[in-house]
Amino acid sequence: MSRINGRGSPPDLRGMFSVKVDNVDYRATADDLRPVFARFGILADVYIPRDPSTKKSRGYAFVRYFDKRDAKDAVRAMDGFIFNGRELLCKIARYGRPIDEYRRIRREQLAHLLGQRDRSRSPIGRSRSRSADESDSSTSNESVGEYYRLVRR
Repeated sequence: MSRINGRGSPPDLRGMFSVKVDNVDYRATADDLRPVFARFGILADVYIPRDPSTKKSRGYAFVRYFDKRDAKDAVRAMDGFIFNGRELLCKIARYGRPIDEYRRIRREQLAHLLGQRDRSRSPIGRSRSRSADESDSSTSNESVGEYYRLVRR
């Protein structure tokens, strides 16, 4: 079920519990991590994200379990574990993989905050004229702050 070197389709993550493993050796593969983390339960997937242009590891991995208790046991035991000369930092992943709808909505929110116009051809819902009151500089500063708040999520 594991994907090595980015090959294969992503698994269905519903019902899986992900452990994010930081500070992974850049030469490590999913096959290297699998036996180390398999001690805590049945693994669903081991995924090491890679840079799309260089195909090199980004230095972190996701180890996925079917049982939440197994994931918690792995975090407790492996956080601080030395693997290939590096201290692993393990925690339960906070968010699952973003879905396409989430990405679309997020992009629209950010475009709205930055004042970019909608790319749809429909004139409904947007105004072509602006009065002097609408171009207040404090509004744009608030928009930039809101943008950075959303980006940091």
